[in-house]
Parts: sequence; C-alpha cells; structure tokens
Amino acid sequence: DKNCKYIFKSVNDKLKEIAENSEQITFLNITDKFTKNGEINKELYFDKVHLNRQGYKIFADCIKKHLMYTVAKKFKK
Repeated sequence: DKNCKYIFKSVNDKLKEIAENSEQITFLNITDKFTKNGEINKELYFDKVHLNRQGYKIFADCIKKHLMYTVAKKFKK
C-alpha cells in the first residue's frame, strides 16, 4: 500500500504516453476515484486489484460521462 501512489503514477504515465501516440486511444486519469489520500480505497476492491460492484459503478459512471461529453462535442461541430 505504501507504494500505491508511485505505482499508480508510473502506470498512468505509461498509459498516457501510449494514448498520446494514438488516435484511437483516450486516456482518462480516474485514479482519484479509486484512492483515498493516495492509498487504495479498499471499499471499492475485492482484493486490492479487482473492483467490486461499487468500484465498477464508479468506473462505469466515469466512462459514461466521458462518452457523453465526446458524443456531444462531436455533434456540435
């Protein structure tokens, strides 16, 4: 748990880099939704890796919000 903040940052930095070099990938940094004070929010995980129902609800809401924004933006053009 002590290295959680470092691990999230390292993984997110790499994923962001991959997304920046692709027109087909979007990076959403939603780490703050799954952590408290830089540590894994254990209420959202079964085992510190796999999200539980509440965790997946938050994940789905984040994706839905982004998709709605993207679609709305596209149709405004």
